[in-house]
Amino acid sequence: MSSIRTKGFLSSCLVFAASLWAHDEHELFFGVEDKGGVNLNAIGHEGFRMKVQSSEDGVEWLDFGSIDPLSGFNHQRLSELEANVPNLFRLIYPKISPYVGAYEMIGTVQFDGEVGAAQVALSGEREIASNGLPNHATGVFPNSQNPNRISSQDFNFSFPLFPSKNSSPTYYNVPQAFGITREGVILDPFANEYYQNNRQSGWQLAALVHDLGFDDASAHVQPDGTYHYHGVPKDLITTDLSPELIGFAGDGFPIYGPFGYSDPLDSASEVVELASSWQLRSGARSSGPGGFYDGTYVEDYEFIQGSGDLDECNGRFGVTHEYPSGTYYYVVINEWPYMGRCFWGDIAESFERSGGPPPR
Repeated sequence: MSSIRTKGFLSSCLVFAASLWAHDEHELFFGVEDKGGVNLNAIGHEGFRMKVQSSEDGVEWLDFGSIDPLSGFNHQRLSELEANVPNLFRLIYPKISPYVGAYEMIGTVQFDGEVGAAQVALSGEREIASNGLPNHATGVFPNSQNPNRISSQDFNFSFPLFPSKNSSPTYYNVPQAFGITREGVILDPFANEYYQNNRQSGWQLAALVHDLGFDDASAHVQPDGTYHYHGVPKDLITTDLSPELIGFAGDGFPIYGPFGYSDPLDSASEVVELASSWQLRSGARSSGPGGFYDGTYVEDYEFIQGSGDLDECNGRFGVTHEYPSGTYYYVVINEWPYMGRCFWGDIAESFERSGGPPPR
């Protein structure tokens, strides 16, 4: 296992933020309300609290507001500013955690006393480089049910720091993975195993139900040597007293362990083990292997909205230590479906996988 020091942590995974022009846009609208004041309307990224600052000289900056983290919209009347005095404005993201980072708007916007609007782009990428090796002991590989040997990888992924949710989710399957842990190990819930070994059968085996050589961390090894988790990476779960960040999904949204606040927007509420809204179907299978729905196959489950704490991609919007103003996040749990089987955001190009050795 290789170790790389980043921001005071020793890890096999390097996580850092780079200021790049990319996905998100933030708009600042300025308008003169009367001679003695200015209206500022700012539309920011949902889930992050942005501080709004102003300066007359670009050196000394004064705070006079922040953007509402839930609605992403904030209206400020800047009565201390005179309409005919040029001013500079900027947006500041506070530093929240080593994983979330600190982000500042690139450039400033100058108000010239005329009614108008200005649009400023702010974005960035979370770069993750890893050898794919865990920082904990693994099971013995190869073994009788998994003939593959763990080997070092060369992962280099780039995820958006501020991912956006689409109007509908995108489902995925092998060989696409779900995400990567903060230690740099792949999260991948699917197995390349099917009824009668026929991928066209329409019946895919549910991985953890079957003996595919998993170790105590619900992990095993792909044919190319990639060690990967199919369920909760137990060695990364250190507390049941709060949501715990364990990694990032392929679309850039964070991934947390199985515990969360009973009220997702209240960090003072009780911490509970979160439940999926995917439920075992009732009755018997009408095709393929026949027999009753018993969880043997992926298709034995159906999504019933509101039957659990999480949505169809096994996530929700809520507050966490890293995102005190709230964010959408996925949850890895101890029951089916274990982790998200769809993405709400666009899969990062560097993480998208359509070829290569099939996962198992």
